[in-house]
Amino acid sequence: MQNDSNLLCNSPLWLPITKNSSISETISECFAFVAVSTLPLALAFITPIFLFVYSRIFIRPKLANTKLVIVKLFLPVLYAILSFSQFIYLNFAHISSSSTELYNNSLINLLFSCFVTISYIQCMRNGVVSSGLLHVCWFLQLLSLIPGTIIWWEVLWNPQEFQNLFGCITYALFFLISILLVILFSFADRHSTTYENFTGTKTLNPEQKSSALSRFVYWYANPLLWQGFKGAFTFENIWALDKRHTSEYLANKIYSILRNRHQTNKKSRIPWIFWPLVQATWIPLLACLIFSLIIQPFIMIGPLFLKWVVDSISNENPFWLSSLIVICMYVLYCFRECLFAKMDIYGLEAYMNAKSVLMNIIFDK
Repeated sequence: MQNDSNLLCNSPLWLPITKNSSISETISECFAFVAVSTLPLALAFITPIFLFVYSRIFIRPKLANTKLVIVKLFLPVLYAILSFSQFIYLNFAHISSSSTELYNNSLINLLFSCFVTISYIQCMRNGVVSSGLLHVCWFLQLLSLIPGTIIWWEVLWNPQEFQNLFGCITYALFFLISILLVILFSFADRHSTTYENFTGTKTLNPEQKSSALSRFVYWYANPLLWQGFKGAFTFENIWALDKRHTSEYLANKIYSILRNRHQTNKKSRIPWIFWPLVQATWIPLLACLIFSLIIQPFIMIGPLFLKWVVDSISNENPFWLSSLIVICMYVLYCFRECLFAKMDIYGLEAYMNAKSVLMNIIFDK
């Protein structure tokens, strides 16, 4: 099979899979170094845009310059330096027939590291204690490095390719940095100043100070659930309600919207109470809508994975391939259920906010 040279790859994207194929025999340089690397790059490109919009909605104090923040900033910069070094090296040393793939991979890694570094600087300036998108970027980057690591492992033990030792070491450092950052982003940073507690003896809601991973799987709620399991749970143990969800805050917000509409004499075809209510509770509504859209591909891909499993067994593909498909299907199923839970929580939050503000207005009258 001849390889068609093009701008991105000199090798085919897919290699044929036989019954006795090993994992390394089914991974092409184009797939390992170019194709899978584009997904984390695309998400890393979106992340600073999202954080820019987010910072215009939520205003918080800057992050404190802790050791965790410094390490989180240093490692992406180191990743960028290694990517740039690999990029320069490949410009002066065409080490193999797959140099086109390696060259493009170094460029993709360089762009990725620049985007995630910019994103984390935005988190530091805008007081984002934990960015879920940034965490997912590094997780996807770690997954995208696995096929390339398998190829470099085979090259490392090939005496004829020993001149590629620089590439092996660089890729191993990429893999190590990605693992460290996936672990580090599981811990939330903290603000440079502390919020004043106006709730008396009640504990502040830990959700706002938890990491994105903790909020996604509700890990921050474990102490409260464990306390209830031991039977020592009282009303004083319940977290203080976030100010943005109190009836007083929401009522003042909707009164302000109504006064502004009355002063400007704006006319709308939408019922007069409906649109102000949406404006006062739009954040959880928008979050619920976004999660409902994200869930749709995961709903449609479930039957597709089941078909892949059946086809893999019918075609007598290697056992490792069928097992990999089953594992991916199970992980995506768990992830989809977490997305469903988040969508339900945001929908319930929007409903409770709307109910709270309506009850406040009714009893106030």
